Amino acid sequence: KKWVVPITSNLQRHIPAISLNPTPQNIKDKIASLKHGPVRTKTQYLILHDGGRYNFESMITDWTSRRSAVSSNYHIDCNGVINIIIPDKYASWHAGCDSTQNNCYLPNINMISIGIDIQNCKSNNEQYTTDNQYASLNQLLAHLLAKYKLSFDDSTILGHFEVGSHNDPLPEFDWNKLVVNGKNLQNHRQHGYCCTHRTELGCSNYILFTNNKPWTCVS
Repeated sequence: KKWVVPITSNLQRHIPAISLNPTPQNIKDKIASLKHGPVRTKTQYLILHDGGRYNFESMITDWTSRRSAVSSNYHIDCNGVINIIIPDKYASWHAGCDSTQNNCYLPNINMISIGIDIQNCKSNNEQYTTDNQYASLNQLLAHLLAKYKLSFDDSTILGHFEVGSHNDPLPEFDWNKLVVNGKNLQNHRQHGYCCTHRTELGCSNYILFTNNKPWTCVS
């Protein structure tokens, strides 16, 4: 199914960082070919991802070259520009895990969540996440929280690692910089990446990240 996302003045008023730049036609065609799910009947989580070191166009090209279905709802580049990929009323294939595995904490997560990919800016000799990205992410979160009547807390804002079998966003991501209406998540994962969240059924203490190895839950 092909669609055109209308960037209305109302949407830009809520999210000034939303992209108004015309996307090249070849990228529009690739976006239109990405698989996605039906319209969600429930939205419970906003899930943050490490979008890799690709810029927006390179990421879309990579996704369309994969055999497995991959998509997301939003992408934020290193300059803080927000691109819409799959309109957020649709389920996108951004956070799935194998429900037969013990570390799949939230099976069918895509049907109740919105995916936000944040470009890893280390390859641009920048911080892992730039100040412009944090500012734009806060705009987007404020808009989505209001739109879907969600609370700004640990029960709503999740990292991809909390779904199971993933390790992002990495420890360099500063949860303290997520601020909506003067409130921040300063206690989010207070002792590193804590395994106290109700979705993390297999965790008993906290998650360690060492020597570039994947996240491991330890007791």
